[in-house]
Amino acid sequence: MQGNTVSRGLPWHRRSGGNHTAGAARPISEELPPGFTTPPPGFRARPARSGALAVPLAIIGAILLLWGGAFTVARMATDPAPLPTAEVRDAALAFQVTEIEPPVKSLGPATANGEYRVLTVVVRNTDDRPRSCAGCDQTLVDDLGREFPAAAIPSSAVPPGDTVTVKVAFDVPVGTVPAVLEVHGSQSSAGAKVDLR
Repeated sequence: MQGNTVSRGLPWHRRSGGNHTAGAARPISEELPPGFTTPPPGFRARPARSGALAVPLAIIGAILLLWGGAFTVARMATDPAPLPTAEVRDAALAFQVTEIEPPVKSLGPATANGEYRVLTVVVRNTDDRPRSCAGCDQTLVDDLGREFPAAAIPSSAVPPGDTVTVKVAFDVPVGTVPAVLEVHGSQSSAGAKVDLR
């Protein structure tokens, strides 16, 4: 009978004050685009980013940075001086350092109080008459500003326009780092400085 007919809603319709007959609503993901309560066609939620690799990568980066800094310091400590040096002139003689030998304790019968540092110096005569560097006051200055006179200065006559190569030894404390060689073309000249660094 029509009067006793009970209105039955379709299963996907919501009844007033009740729940969906199809089951509980699914939680809405925070990954959904703005304005959507259900995923649009073709939507894929972004996978959550894990911080598991952040710490190992940070550690590796720190190790590489420290290793690079240590390598730079070690390289600076072991690199030789930029040889040969630029030529400097004092009086009629020009000087150029071509080699700084490793430290040694003795030279022939002579024994150093500390250690010997031997520099190879090329001396060029710019005058039109022979010159000699015998008795010239050559001084080695270290990176701390300390000065050391030459322990042995060979007597070398330099013909006009010619060059000679001499070795000059300095008795210095162990571990001394040569920084400057102060050369003189004569005992009364002003002198010139050869940068060894």
